Amino acid sequence: MPSSIGDDELKLKQRARRRLIGAVALVLVLILFLPMVLDRAPKPASPSIEVHIPRVDTAEPAPSPSVAESPVREPKPAPPEPVVPPEPIAEKPVEPTPEPVAAKPQPAVEKPEAAPTVNIDSETYFVQVGVFSKADNAKSVRTKLIKNKIQRVKQDTLKTTKGTQTRVRIGPFMHRADAEAVLEKVKRSGEKSAVITAHKASR
Repeated sequence: MPSSIGDDELKLKQRARRRLIGAVALVLVLILFLPMVLDRAPKPASPSIEVHIPRVDTAEPAPSPSVAESPVREPKPAPPEPVVPPEPIAEKPVEPTPEPVAAKPQPAVEKPEAAPTVNIDSETYFVQVGVFSKADNAKSVRTKLIKNKIQRVKQDTLKTTKGTQTRVRIGPFMHRADAEAVLEKVKRSGEKSAVITAHKASR
């Protein structure tokens, strides 16, 4: 009896193993082949989009029969405006142009010659070198001036309250500028006290 029970259990275990292996194999087949079967199934068609392109006709549209059949009315010409004759322009009388009168030659007028310059100074000028109480001193001064090439050196005597004195002067000069020029020469000769004196000119 115990041997018979052991055989039955062994058979049951073998059957259970076979069933388990078959189930595992079926699951593997489904895992492998199911995606392939699904990919082979036709995909649902996407909705088609219709694109309509408008047709462009290059031909010009035919004129409508109403416009083509209607006659074209020309505008009536406007009546011409009356032409007014222009007023006559009064012509100005042409004055005769006077003939040019030849200018008479005038006699040449001689210009008066310029009058010579006349001294209008009412005074004459002297360069007074000095007044000396001794005639010898005056004579030596006059001699020195002549050596310095100073001309018109005069020596004369004067009667004063102090007695008779001798005066040395140069001149006369009609213009003060001439007297000033001689005064510079006298001072350069050493006579620093020389001065210019003026006297009324005798007419």
